[in-house]
Amino acid sequence: LKPILMKDIPKSEYYDSLRINQRIKWSMEVTAEGVKNFKRNAKSTALKHFHYALEIDHMNVEALVARGALFANEGMYSESIRDFEKALTINHNHQNAKKYLIETYTAYGQKLESERDLKKALRCYREALADDPSTQPAKTRAEYIISVLEKKTAERRER
Repeated sequence: LKPILMKDIPKSEYYDSLRINQRIKWSMEVTAEGVKNFKRNAKSTALKHFHYALEIDHMNVEALVARGALFANEGMYSESIRDFEKALTINHNHQNAKKYLIETYTAYGQKLESERDLKKALRCYREALADDPSTQPAKTRAEYIISVLEKKTAERRER
């Protein structure tokens, strides 16, 4: 028994490290199951899996991105944006999170624009452009809204 106690055990084999790695792996497995459900269009089941994966590991970027994509597809843009931004705070280089965030800001801007909320739509387009200045749909729509708002301002001044 004494030789075992004297042996140096790598920190990666300590209980805490093993438990963290188990939780990360488990959370990724639950996320993968959620993605399968999402692809089968079982959205409520997929959402439950993503929520559960994030309960297991709140830093699971893949679960945040997948849940964000599901929210975006359902038109829940604020929730989607929140998930993508959180994913990017954890992993600044996550390409899908960045891509989906830009697409979601653009889609949300289009929705707001159709509701005639031009100032909020412009903010969404500007957020998309801040992440990627070459985003053509957001750039085109932002330029259009700016011209409409400038025209309205000029008309008010003339009165």
